Amino acid sequence: MQPATGAMRQFRPRRVLLAVLALLMFVPVCPPAAAELSAAIEWPFTDDMVAGNVNITGSAQGAQSVEMSMDGGCWTLAQGTSKWFHIWNTSGLSGTHTILARAVSGSNRSGASSIQVSVNNVPPTLIELTLDLSATQVYTCETLVVSGLAKYDTGVRLGENRVEVSMNNESYNSSTDKRGFYTLSLKAAATPGQYNVRAYTAASGLSANSNVNVDVRMKDPPDLSIVPADMFFSPEQPYGGQEVTISAIVRNLGSGTGAVKVRFSTPAATETDVFLNVTVSWNATVRWTLPSGSHNISVKLLDVTPYDSNVSNNEAIKSLRVFARPDPAILDVVFSNSRPTVGRNVTIQARVRNGGEKEAACTVRFYDGTPSAATQLGQVQSTVSANTTKMVFLEWNATLLGEHTIYARITDVYPQEASDLNNEGHRSLIVSKRTDPPSPPGTVPGFELIVFTGAAFMAAILRLRSRSK
Repeated sequence: MQPATGAMRQFRPRRVLLAVLALLMFVPVCPPAAAELSAAIEWPFTDDMVAGNVNITGSAQGAQSVEMSMDGGCWTLAQGTSKWFHIWNTSGLSGTHTILARAVSGSNRSGASSIQVSVNNVPPTLIELTLDLSATQVYTCETLVVSGLAKYDTGVRLGENRVEVSMNNESYNSSTDKRGFYTLSLKAAATPGQYNVRAYTAASGLSANSNVNVDVRMKDPPDLSIVPADMFFSPEQPYGGQEVTISAIVRNLGSGTGAVKVRFSTPAATETDVFLNVTVSWNATVRWTLPSGSHNISVKLLDVTPYDSNVSNNEAIKSLRVFARPDPAILDVVFSNSRPTVGRNVTIQARVRNGGEKEAACTVRFYDGTPSAATQLGQVQSTVSANTTKMVFLEWNATLLGEHTIYARITDVYPQEASDLNNEGHRSLIVSKRTDPPSPPGTVPGFELIVFTGAAFMAAILRLRSRSK
């Protein structure tokens, strides 16, 4: 075998790709499958009795038009395509007739769909109206379904005709569909007893009504209850301006489920309603922000449906104490020495009063001068109980001569304080030059030192002599 030449060994992918694309240009592309050509008659239904002008309706797929035929006669064009209709005048006709419909697309025509209907153009003499109930015995406030059929005595149905239904002196409007059927949902009365349900309709100068009695019975009633022990506050000791969650557990001591409006209120006219359906128990909750003071929180159970078998346990009242916010204030700034000399230590005392009803944690900062411009001398963290006064101390070394205005300022208060307008106080003192005390009159400066030194020298000589003997 001959070895492969350089040209044969060289692979050219670009040429291969171009060759493949050229072949694809000659591959036939199949068009998407066309929708199946069909037509359907949606109304009337087979075996229906019709009269007068009949509005035949239907639908079609893949059609450019729809054609109609009566009893296999000539085909006529219907109006519309995907949703189409045709008005058929049955005057002078009677008996059974066949309605046909087919879809048309270009030269193609679908198979015909067909139904048979009966035509009766004899003028009716009365309307037949039926009335059926989903149940003839229901519980109070339960849903009751009313249904029926309206048609003439000729068999032709009253399509799309108004029907009025009444129960317990309340009227409701309904309407028949194209085949004469109507349906309506009612709410049974809240009071037990026997009630009459009546249906009425009118057309072509004729009218009809139908009546059925329904027995409304009392279901085992609920007994919704609220007591102070089922009322809770979070936090238990809120302070003014703090949001507090008020919860009430509504319990059902009876058997049936009860719908209720739970009203939270205070004598100060704060009021909120919560709506519940209670089977066993349910937690109703509101969130309020109340001012400081004592509040009697009332919870009432109102508008219980179907009714409450025992209304004596439908209200509870519980007291909530809302505390005044902490309010630490600087009452005074005093010094252990108001006229110290340079280098002396001075104890600065700040009297802090908490006028609120909550304990306050805070930081007391001391400044030599206005706090916004002066250097801080030091700070002390302190906790001040409610309605108490506390002394806060700071040791300061007076190193500079002259007048000093010492400020004490309260910062970092927790929890949030009622006001920060009383958080600062100040007082001034004067630091003077330190001087030595004057010598007594008639003394020579340094004389005390000379006398002391001479006495010490003589004592030493006497000790040496005594040892030499």
